[in-house]
Amino acid sequence: MPTMPTPDLRDPYDRLDDLAALKPGWDSYGAHAISPSAIEHARKLLRGFAVVPCCDGSLQLELHALGLDLEIYIDEDGIRGALFWRPQEPKGEGK
Repeated sequence: MPTMPTPDLRDPYDRLDDLAALKPGWDSYGAHAISPSAIEHARKLLRGFAVVPCCDGSLQLELHALGLDLEIYIDEDGIRGALFWRPQEPKGEGK
């Protein structure tokens, strides 16, 4: 069975600072430097998460931003499920 990489559990904003400092070629295969715009989008996305208590004692992480909806359900056993969707405009609107 393949082993999963150990997640980086540092503060995500600190991690983004580290990633923003990567120079071209950081992976030794000619990778590009991380785009400042990608870093800023990631910061906005992180700020959009809400932590919501559930009546059964679990938690839900929610993100409703940037045209996306994401809900992650967490109980005493860990992540139990997730929903992801991109709402669509009703027909006839947005023209």
